[in-house]
Amino acid sequence: MLIEWLVPLITDDISTLKTCNVASIRLRAAVGATAADESGYINQFPDGYAAQSPQVIIVGKIDNISDTSRAERWINRLTSLKSNAKIIIDYTDHHLARNTKNARFYRAALDLCDHVVCSSRMLVQNLASHYNGPTSIIEDPIEVPILAPKLKKNTVPTALWFGHGSNLPYLIDFLCNGYNYSDPARLIAMTNLYPLPEDLTTILDRPNLDNLEINVVPWSIDDMIQAAHLADMCWIPAGVTDPLKSGASSNRLLTALALGLPTAADPLDSYLSFSNIYMNLRSNEIMNAIKNPEPLFEKVKIAQNVISKNYTDEKIRQKWASMIEEEQFALPLEAQ
Repeated sequence: MLIEWLVPLITDDISTLKTCNVASIRLRAAVGATAADESGYINQFPDGYAAQSPQVIIVGKIDNISDTSRAERWINRLTSLKSNAKIIIDYTDHHLARNTKNARFYRAALDLCDHVVCSSRMLVQNLASHYNGPTSIIEDPIEVPILAPKLKKNTVPTALWFGHGSNLPYLIDFLCNGYNYSDPARLIAMTNLYPLPEDLTTILDRPNLDNLEINVVPWSIDDMIQAAHLADMCWIPAGVTDPLKSGASSNRLLTALALGLPTAADPLDSYLSFSNIYMNLRSNEIMNAIKNPEPLFEKVKIAQNVISKNYTDEKIRQKWASMIEEEQFALPLEAQ
């Protein structure tokens, strides 16, 4: 069986996906394609251009910025394959909540698809008013080593934040409107949007942040692991009230906990099963926690035990393999 993955790059090598700095490619398409490869299926990644006709086509997260004609090309490709292929959409942000080019693409794609995979329960709920076909939930795997929590030797208590540029508005909102601590502290902020645009650095020049040293650095997996060795805890402000991001997966929370960091976060729906593990970011206790994180270490270890059982690359590959196998059996015999 041939599986075509619609992702915003052209390659014939899965390892290209595994090293991509786009999380939706690295943590989803790469994992699913590896599962398919291990099951004996053939993958292709033509970015919607003409290629051999597949039996299954899986639509990853679209990028309309790097190629403004991509949405039209992908829809044309899906339309041409519809009669002979099963179409699956991997839906990881609720783009349909806004009237954007991305939203228009997903509306058109949903009219053609047979199955939607979501990264969280909330995304399935958000999608319900737009799509009534079959859905599956496949979470993101953890891509970092599990590090034992330990006390650091910082002269100034240090927090870590990491995230895609699309998550920066929630960090900035927290710092400008939710951060009210006068004690000296440091924040290491890691993002792909580096250096920060001048308008964002200007916003952060506020009196309530005078005693918070903010170090913005470029994100990479290796650098994030090194930063975790320096940080006392992790802060994760999130778009709880933003329909686009309210269905985000648990990956950032679980990554922070896997890295051995006590974590303060906003309560996304996907974080519910860990609600006794992390602190509410808006709590008045977060400065006490960053100064003395050791009482939280046992909770971090409990979370790490769950992560090592349920959120490894191997476990998530098994979910992709099961979903793909189910779709294969739904194909006509001549297509299998």
